Amino acid sequence: MTTVNGGTTTVGGVATVTTLTTGTLNLNGATASIGTLNGGTVNLGTTALTVNDGTFAGLIAGANGSLIKATAGTLTLSSANTFGGGTAVNAGTLIIGNLGSLGSGAVTVASGATLNLNNLGVANAITVATGGFIRGGPDASAVVTTGSSSVDTVLTGTGGLSKSDGGNLTLTTPNFYTGATAASGNSAVIKAAFLSDTSSSLGASSLTDPANLTLASGATLEFNGASNTSTARSFTVGGSAGIAATGTGTLEFTSSSILATTGTAPALKLTANNTGTNRFAPTLDANSTALATLAIDGTGVWVIGGGANGANRFKSDIRIDTGAGSTIGLESGALPSGATLAVANNATVRWEAGNTTPVNLEVAAGSTAKLDLGANNVVFTTAPTVTGSGSTTLQKQGSGSLKIASTVIAPTVDLDVSAGLLSVNGTVGNVSLAAGSKLGGSGTVGNVTASSGSTVGPGNSPGTLGGTTMRLDGGSTFDWQVQDATEATVNPGYDKLALSGNLDLRYASAGNKINLKIVSLAGNGNGTTLGNPLNFDAPAGASSIRVFNFATVAGNVLLNTNENISDVFQFDVSQFKYSDGSASSAGLWSIAWDSGNHLVTLTAVPEP
Repeated sequence: MTTVNGGTTTVGGVATVTTLTTGTLNLNGATASIGTLNGGTVNLGTTALTVNDGTFAGLIAGANGSLIKATAGTLTLSSANTFGGGTAVNAGTLIIGNLGSLGSGAVTVASGATLNLNNLGVANAITVATGGFIRGGPDASAVVTTGSSSVDTVLTGTGGLSKSDGGNLTLTTPNFYTGATAASGNSAVIKAAFLSDTSSSLGASSLTDPANLTLASGATLEFNGASNTSTARSFTVGGSAGIAATGTGTLEFTSSSILATTGTAPALKLTANNTGTNRFAPTLDANSTALATLAIDGTGVWVIGGGANGANRFKSDIRIDTGAGSTIGLESGALPSGATLAVANNATVRWEAGNTTPVNLEVAAGSTAKLDLGANNVVFTTAPTVTGSGSTTLQKQGSGSLKIASTVIAPTVDLDVSAGLLSVNGTVGNVSLAAGSKLGGSGTVGNVTASSGSTVGPGNSPGTLGGTTMRLDGGSTFDWQVQDATEATVNPGYDKLALSGNLDLRYASAGNKINLKIVSLAGNGNGTTLGNPLNFDAPAGASSIRVFNFATVAGNVLLNTNENISDVFQFDVSQFKYSDGSASSAGLWSIAWDSGNHLVTLTAVPEP
């Protein structure tokens, strides 16, 4: 059969119609195809009708019949139809011109095929497969996608949106449907270009109901938009789910967002590959279990919000794993005190403004963890856990101070200090000081390298700092403080250095000296106030020479050939006064190495 151009035609078996222009075609269960469908009426019965292209203004009927768009090209259904067996768009483009063009059955869109809803709301459930497209239409009762598919039209109405298996569902426009959104398949990813409260790819459902956005175990919500976005959208995490920020815009879940969970040990992974700062600060649903684990991944930054209820979203012993190169920011109150923060190689822990709370760190041997304190002053009272064999490195960043309490015994934890103060009162490994940084404290360190522009100041105003070896480069500064010129064993009145190895001065010279800064502290002060020290009268004669044990060096003082220790130091007395308040002169001070007694001595000589 080639053309039906009027009247009523009934066929059975296998029927191939080239063109249907007018008339009625009763397929009566036949296996049928129509090359070009232009008009007339098609009664499907139970037939699955295959159509290629054309513009059809007639009627397709049949409660159990279905329609298949089979080849490349465009088929337009401009009228309402009554068939109920569903529509399969397997290739090309199917455009509708009426709310009822798709009949009453479900619709599937195959890879490479397109369903154009033509700005019309339909009541059909739509499933989009990998590589399929929905375009040009606002509404469906429910859209279910499989594989990797794209919806680049606006969806409205009361229907919902579901990603039912693995793969990506890409939403490129704001949507206004009011139903729930669910990523229910393992490895399912919903990519949303818009997530603000007023313009969201996830529709216009209530922001306060976590059931309106569900991320099942293995599923991920990915924000790939270009605008910085803050949202109060609530959501449910089932099992282990993820949220990612991969566009040029940043993403924030505010405290008005409600986090609900299912299961006994819910887990969440936050990924950031953008350049800005993302923030995660939802409030835990009152009937939900707190997150048992949190992972931070990607090259960007996720800040964990704090506040009065910030830590409540996490179990008291939560484990947080950071991926290599990732950054986690912590606001004050962000984590419970029992949280463990496992920091991968080159990952950064960032203390946000006003946060001075320490964290329990876990770092693998051979790795470097970056600690960005900003301007905050943080005290570590617990030693980091080093997994594996060997040492690990903590890189201190920021102008704030990091104080290592006496309770910390961590000889396999090395510290690179790029800025600010490191005060060690416990035990740590090797310390490297960059320009602008300072080492202090009365604890024990390993090998110290003080670069040009850095400062070493033993004690806690004053006190004794122990170490293995110390290298002082030219251009570095040694702060020597005195509060009481009287020698004391338990609480020395002035700073001391105690080395079990060498004092290495080979990286200084007569032309590139170490600055030895003499600082006097008020004798009746708290050890931090500049002022007049005790028992330190201005020298007036040979009998009043003061000799201080500046350092004990079990090894040797290492110097370049033909240089003495006095050649590589220069004195700064701008912050020094004697007990009577009088000033001193740099020329009245000298330093010497007593190799027999393994002492470096500092001498205040009398006026000539």
